[in-house]
Formats: sequence, C-alpha cells, structure tokens
Amino acid sequence: MARAVLRREGSGSGWELSCPRELEASIYLQAMTLNLWPRYEALAQELGYAYEAIPGTGHLLQIQKPEECRRAMLTFLDEQGIRY
Repeated sequence: MARAVLRREGSGSGWELSCPRELEASIYLQAMTLNLWPRYEALAQELGYAYEAIPGTGHLLQIQKPEECRRAMLTFLDEQGIRY
C-alpha cells in the first residue's frame, strides 16, 4: 500500500505522496460524497459487527498508530477465544 501512495523525497531520506496533496485530498472528498461505505455504527448495530475506533487516525491507522491497532486486534482475538 505504501508503495502505491508514497515515493522517496528528492534527497532520498524521507517519503512524500506520489500524487500531489491537492489531488489526493480531492479523491477522498469526492468518494465521501458518493456514500459508498456504510457507517461502522450501522454495521455494528444492524449486523453485530465488532469494531473499535482508534482516535487520531484516518484510513491508514495501522501506519499511524500501529501499537494501538495491535492491541485492539489482540483484544478482539482474545474475546473470540482465538489463541495466537
């Protein structure tokens, strides 16, 4: 995923978006107006899906807060009786 949206900065020491920031933002703004994804609250209530929100993250939460995601996943597995 990272290789699809990132590239090395000119100096090679860091990373930057492959797509200009304005175009990247535009893609997400347009997608939000299409209402393609059901709200997670609806999925939880109507279909019994388990979820945990990780505050301060977006769609790349595993990269933004990896330890919090790891903890949430391990808690979920434990609640399901899945040993790891």
